[in-house]
Amino acid sequence: MSDNSSVPQLAQTLWAMADQVAKLQAGLSLALSEDGLSVEQFRAMEAITRLESPVMGELVKDTGFANASLSRIIDGLEDQALAYRVPDPSDKRRITVQLSALGVSLFERACGRANQWASATEIKVAN
Repeated sequence: MSDNSSVPQLAQTLWAMADQVAKLQAGLSLALSEDGLSVEQFRAMEAITRLESPVMGELVKDTGFANASLSRIIDGLEDQALAYRVPDPSDKRRITVQLSALGVSLFERACGRANQWASATEIKVAN
C-alpha cells in the first residue's frame, strides 16, 4: 500500500481531471453513437464547419490531431459521404475539406444530441 501524501497535490488534481474528462468523453461518445459518429469525427466536423473549408494543416492546428490521425478521420467521413476534399479555387495545389449536404445535416443532428447530453449531465458549455 502506498501513501498518496508523497504525490504532489497538483498531480493528484490532474489525474482526477483526466478521469473526469474520460468519463465525459465516454458519455459524449454514447450520445454521438446514435448518429454513427465518433467523438473525433464530431470534433473534425465542428472544425470544418467553423473554419469554413479549411486546408488539412489548419485542421491539424485547430484540432490537435496528428496528420495521420486526421487523414484517417477525414477518409472515414469521405467513405460515409459526409465530407470531401476539393482543390482551393484560388490555388489548385491547396486541398480544402468541406462537409457534404448529408454531412451538414448529420452534424446538426449530432449537435442537438450533444446539447441534450450536456443538458442531462448539467454541463455548462462555453459559447
